Amino acid sequence: MNMATFCNDTHAEVLAFLKSSGCFWLWESEHKHIVQLKSGRLSNYYVDCSPIFSNPELQDRAAKAILHLSKVDDVEPGNNWVIAATYGSTGLAQSLARCAGMKAAYMEPDGKLGLRRFELGPDAKVWLCDDVVTTCGTLFQARDAILSNMPDAEIQEPILTYVDRRELDHLPEPKRKLKVLALIRTQSRSWINVQSLPMNMSKCIPIEPHGNWRELNERIGE
Repeated sequence: MNMATFCNDTHAEVLAFLKSSGCFWLWESEHKHIVQLKSGRLSNYYVDCSPIFSNPELQDRAAKAILHLSKVDDVEPGNNWVIAATYGSTGLAQSLARCAGMKAAYMEPDGKLGLRRFELGPDAKVWLCDDVVTTCGTLFQARDAILSNMPDAEIQEPILTYVDRRELDHLPEPKRKLKVLALIRTQSRSWINVQSLPMNMSKCIPIEPHGNWRELNERIGE
């Protein structure tokens, strides 16, 4: 199997796995509900990639596809790291590092985001990863935390992720221009409140996506 076919097949497999886990949803015209995000905004789209952590073989295949698409699988050997910007991306960081022959680490949010348990060493090149990229806020915090303690580290692009769900027209320029390589890129939209929803969504009932994702998916798909 060539890599283009492998990447396409892996994209489809990950998407199908998330949908079957009740953790991927995109609003369609017959839906009576809409997602209320943690920020309070309403969205036509949600995804939770945490089930992939329970499927290491799929996680490794997804990492291999992401590395190939980003060309990070072809970097020169050296003091290379993949660092998880959030706990939710620690599994992805390990799979990326294993497939690319790099070292893995993770940020900790103990009061303030930091790299507390790892010493990168000299001439470190760092690729940040996250499971889902939305506003890029945590990624910028992770970058700043690494550079404040290890100013000689080189933060590389692109950011590596399963899902890029950024609303580019709502982001400031630095976050809009951030290079992100995602296995899944779906156009998402969000609105401030029910009153700001478009006419075809105006009667939708907001549901907060937390707790039992499968139950939520059943309700939101009504």
